[in-house]
Formats: sequence, structure tokens, C-alpha cells
Amino acid sequence: MDKQTTASPRDGLGAKLDELHRRLDAAKAKLTPANALKNPWVRIGLGVAVGIAIGSRLGRRAPGPTHHESITHAILRAGLAAAVAMLVRQALEAEASVARPPSVRA
Repeated sequence: MDKQTTASPRDGLGAKLDELHRRLDAAKAKLTPANALKNPWVRIGLGVAVGIAIGSRLGRRAPGPTHHESITHAILRAGLAAAVAMLVRQALEAEASVARPPSVRA
């Protein structure tokens, strides 16, 4: 066999293999956790889940006259609530600023 007849199938196989690697890399890039966290709805869901988990842990204590929230705990709780509210607001603003097709714009 001469080199031209063997080189052509090899080139075709190499091109197909390169395309397969390109598609694999693109799929890996799309399925990373960092990409999932770019979705504001995923972040809102995580915030709700964390809030429920924290709330259920704090709610286990029996309320009574001897239980008072310390000032440190109140400051930390308020700061966390403000931080989560800011993240949710930024996520919603980022989603709203995404360019939409002209047919969707008001």
C-alpha cells in the first residue's frame, strides 16, 4: 500500500477523534458545579435549604424564660440574613440583565 491510501483513513479517524475530544471537553465544562452555581435559581434554592437547616437546628431548643439570645448571636444572625438577601438580589439582577432576543424585550 502506498502512503496516500493509508494516510487518508488515518486523517479521517484523527479528525473524528479530535471532534470527540472537543465535545467531551465542552460537556465537562458545562456540567461543572461552578456552572450550576451561576444559575440564580440554584443559588436561591441553596439559600432556602441552608435557611431551613439553620432554622430547624435553632428551633430544637425549648423556648423558655431562661433562654435569651445573646447580642453576638443576634448580630451574626442579622449579618447572615443581610448577606443572603444581598446575594439573592444580585442573582436576580444578574438574571434580569442577561440579554434577551428582541422578540422577548418589552
